[in-house]
Amino acid sequence: MRSIVLFGLLAVCISGAPREKRFAALGLTTTGLGGTTGCVVTDNVLYANGFKQRELSESEMSELEQYREQLADYKKQVKSALEKKRNSMKKRFSGNDMTRDDENEVAKDESLKAPKKPSFCKEEDTTQYIFDGCMVQNNKVYIGREYARDLTTDEVKQLKIFDAKMTVYQKWAQKQMQKQMKGLFGGNDFFSAIFGGRSGASHLEPTTVDPEADQPPPEAPEAPKFCTAIY
Repeated sequence: MRSIVLFGLLAVCISGAPREKRFAALGLTTTGLGGTTGCVVTDNVLYANGFKQRELSESEMSELEQYREQLADYKKQVKSALEKKRNSMKKRFSGNDMTRDDENEVAKDESLKAPKKPSFCKEEDTTQYIFDGCMVQNNKVYIGREYARDLTTDEVKQLKIFDAKMTVYQKWAQKQMQKQMKGLFGGNDFFSAIFGGRSGASHLEPTTVDPEADQPPPEAPEAPKFCTAIY
């Protein structure tokens, strides 16, 4: 029942938020499954969210090879960390106490960081803005999957202003969702119990008041008129 309520709440929060801006997922998958989201390189050609960009230079190809090696090592570390996590949970369920060395190993694995993305894969190149009738990526307008035109200098400025305002609004909307989740499940302890982690705050520690809790919500910015959909 809780899972149904959880996904229902997420759907409500997502549907209530403006959809004019979407950041492409730039994270790494550890299962080997991929897609066209974010930066993808085949041979020496760079794609961003499935759109062909350009051929990589020789120095960029060297940077890509170094990234591949780092990524392979990172995936091995993640696989090892997941195995340690499973073993620690088995010990807890069987009633066996973890040693200090075991706890230190798990804590060290939780701080693993993915390798830094290559310099030719920047957030501004893969950020997508979904407007009514068109999509903007890397200052280029697309109708469906077809390139339409480049933004003008003035439109690029409009997009930057919109991005800054929408970022503020999305942060506020995310905080509201987190508050609803905490109110529904009684804080972070619910998730800690599921994943075997530690709660972010002890029951003995005094609760702090969110300084932004009483502030009025920011106004959702109006989408720039880069295209017009006719109904």
